[in-house]
Amino acid sequence: MNTWKEDIIQKENSLKPHEEKLKILNSLKEKLRKESEKSLKIESKLKKDYLKKLEEIPPNLPKELELYWKHEDFSGFTPLLNAITKDTKGRMNFLERELGKKDKTLDWFMEEFKKEIEKK
Repeated sequence: MNTWKEDIIQKENSLKPHEEKLKILNSLKEKLRKESEKSLKIESKLKKDYLKKLEEIPPNLPKELELYWKHEDFSGFTPLLNAITKDTKGRMNFLERELGKKDKTLDWFMEEFKKEIEKK
């Protein structure tokens, strides 16, 4: 029959492998925490760099569009794009009306003048 001291020693011995696993898990948790902190630092640095680059006018931006450059929300481009869209729709409507007078469609026009359009 085991005495209570032997029981305690036996239980301690059975827990030793689990203690090692616990130490390993704790070290892994610490590594994960350090890597997470490092990742957050890198992410915040990248965000700052990105925002800083947004403030600069891109080198490949055409000179005509530099007037409309606003990095905050690109609100300068919106009126320009709206004007271009409105102008394009107006031209399409005019072309459809003129073609309609001659019983032709826009699809016919696009197919007929496909090569000339692609050259431009």
